[in-house]
Amino acid sequence: MSAGLLEVETPRNKFQRVLGALEDLVAQEELLLLAGDFSALAELQDRAEPLVEFLAAASSVADESLRGRVSAVIGRRTVSGKKLSQQIDQVRGDLREIQTSRQRLVQVVPAYRQPAEEAVNGQLSARG
Repeated sequence: MSAGLLEVETPRNKFQRVLGALEDLVAQEELLLLAGDFSALAELQDRAEPLVEFLAAASSVADESLRGRVSAVIGRRTVSGKKLSQQIDQVRGDLREIQTSRQRLVQVVPAYRQPAEEAVNGQLSARG
């Protein structure tokens, strides 16, 4: 081919290129999950969605080696999904503990507020 002509991308080459991009995003996803950067993780998953849709629609062009790579990506995303679910469960548990603590605090505050107000009022009356 001459230098001035563009090479036409085959469906298999495009599949391979998109799969490579998805593999990169999955690696980033794993790092973001470890870092606990959930907003960036959500944005990255939004970026990965069209790649996944393309690969699913074009799966007929994938040979055995590409299917193996797709399976590896699916496995990595499954592991990441399980880790994310565990972290979500942990955060939910932490939120329940916070809500329980708040409820206890709301119940206890009146018992301490009245004596404190009486003490302050008594000091003000003694000065007055």
